[in-house]
Amino acid sequence: MKSKSLILSAMLIAMPSALMAQQNIQKTFDALLKQKQVIKVTAHHDMEKDPETGVKKGQADVYDFTLPAGNPWRQLVLDIEDAIHKDSENAYSVSSSENNKGANYVTLVVGDGSSESVAIGKIPGSKYMYACFLDKKDPEKKYRYAYAVEWAEGQEGIKGRIATTYGTTQKYREQSDNGKKRIKSSTITINRNPLTKDQIFEMIGNNTPGFMLKLDAVDSVATNSQEWLSQFSTVRTMYGKYLAEHNMTLANVFANNIYNLCKKADVLDADEKKIVMGEIARLRDATADEYTKNLLVLSIKKLRP
Repeated sequence: MKSKSLILSAMLIAMPSALMAQQNIQKTFDALLKQKQVIKVTAHHDMEKDPETGVKKGQADVYDFTLPAGNPWRQLVLDIEDAIHKDSENAYSVSSSENNKGANYVTLVVGDGSSESVAIGKIPGSKYMYACFLDKKDPEKKYRYAYAVEWAEGQEGIKGRIATTYGTTQKYREQSDNGKKRIKSSTITINRNPLTKDQIFEMIGNNTPGFMLKLDAVDSVATNSQEWLSQFSTVRTMYGKYLAEHNMTLANVFANNIYNLCKKADVLDADEKKIVMGEIARLRDATADEYTKNLLVLSIKKLRP
C-alpha cells in the first residue's frame, strides 16, 4: 500500500457494518469471527483514501482463521457460502472453484490495482467462492466490493480465509488510460485451460503491467535469430522468477510461451539451438510440476535436428 494507507495487522477488529454492502454476507462473517473461544485469527486491514477529499479509494479486510474440524464449526463456513448465494442476485460477478494443489488461485484487486491484491484459493485442497458488487454510492460505477471465502478441512481443523476488498472494476481498469498499454484479448493456455490475457490481468490483480507487456512481446513471430533469442530471454527470465516464487499458475504461462517459441525456431542455427536447449534443460531440472516439466521436454524435442 502507499504511504497514505492504514495497515493494522494481527488484530481481530470487527468490520463496521457501514463498510459492508451485503447484509447476509456481513452477518455470517460476524458469526464466524465471534467464535472467540475456539477460533484462531490473524487479521489484516488496509485503507486508502484520497488525501484531498477523504473519499475511499481502496480497502482490504482479510481474516485468516482456524476452527476445530466438524460441525457446528463447518456450518459457520457453509453459512457464508449460502449467504453469498443469497446476495448474488445483486452481484455482477460470482465465482466458485476447488483447488487440489494450492496453485489455481485468484487475486482480488484493492484500489486501482497498483497496491497488493488479496489472494483467494492458495490453501491446498481448499474450496473458495467470491462475489463482486458495485458500490451503490459510486455514481460513476467505477468501484466495487468483493467478498470471498475459502476453506479446507483436515485432521488439524478447518483452515480458511474470509476477505472483503474495495477497488475498481475490471471493466473500468480496461477502459481507463493511465499511460499504460492496454492488452489485446488473445488466448493463451494454463494447464490445458484456455484463458484470455484479460482474465489473467484480473487474476494477478492488474498490478503488474510489465508482466502483460512481456506476454505481448512473444505474440509476434520472430523474423530473425536476434528477435527470437530476445523473446526467449524474456520468457526464460519470467519463468524462472515465478518458479522461484512457487507460483506455478504464472510459471505455466511462460512455459507455454517457451514451447510455442520452440515450435517456430527455424530462424536459429544449430549452435544457437544447442544453447537454448541447455537453458531449457536447466529450467526442466528445477521444475517439479509434471505437466510443466513435460512441456519443457517437448520444447527441447522441437529444437533437435
